[in-house]
Amino acid sequence: MATITRESAEIKSFITGFLSDAAHDNQSSNSLLANVFRIALASLEAEPVAYQYRQWDAEYDEWGEWEDCGECVYEGFVEEEKCQGAGVQTRKLYAAPPISVTPDGWISCSERMPDDGREQFEALVRFHAGDKNHETLLLRANEGMNYQDPNVDLAWIFWKSSREHLFHGKGD
Repeated sequence: MATITRESAEIKSFITGFLSDAAHDNQSSNSLLANVFRIALASLEAEPVAYQYRQWDAEYDEWGEWEDCGECVYEGFVEEEKCQGAGVQTRKLYAAPPISVTPDGWISCSERMPDDGREQFEALVRFHAGDKNHETLLLRANEGMNYQDPNVDLAWIFWKSSREHLFHGKGD
């Protein structure tokens, strides 16, 4: 089972409250903010579907192949590595891996610039905004770090938090 930090527990509590209280969503249960919160909640509740480890091969001076293992063996390797530095790497695999989204004709810059998910977030806003003026929703503030629309900015904060938790193991 994933370790739940105080911060992720507070986020889960807020999102669950938001989704269950119609007063927070004056449009509908399918609003942009509600949909982003559902995605964030799903990622916070995501459980690994597999555990893997690999060991350092001193003979060939390189890492061995990734091997599947159970949760108990995985946790044992994690503790062993913390205590002894035993040359073991571990990873959890989730059902929903990060997906690269590159519009047709564009060249991906992901190798040169880390992906914070903003491109995917803004694509989701454009999709759910429909005929509304989505460019107004995406106007930025604070030198491009935040959005002027408070609902979009709050959705962005939760989007980033859920990505960090799911893809980078923060909170584990």
